[in-house]
Amino acid sequence: MFGSLFRILKPIRLIKRKGITAGLFGGSKGWLALAGIVWVFGRIKSVLGFGEPERVFVEELKAGQRLVVAHDQRATRRSKRS
Repeated sequence: MFGSLFRILKPIRLIKRKGITAGLFGGSKGWLALAGIVWVFGRIKSVLGFGEPERVFVEELKAGQRLVVAHDQRATRRSKRS
């Protein structure tokens, strides 16, 4: 419940929503420009690979269980050059 509530109340999403409603449908050029800037930066972030992290594993732990987090040894550009 709270996860979806926090996702809805993210400031960037609120700015986008307000920009579309007040700017596109309401005629406010300021809100429309702000929503456009936020949208452009979001596209740049996603193109450069700074999007939301990918969930690999989701499971609830019971009492006595443990979780081990390890780094995946994928080849990076830097290690390929060496």
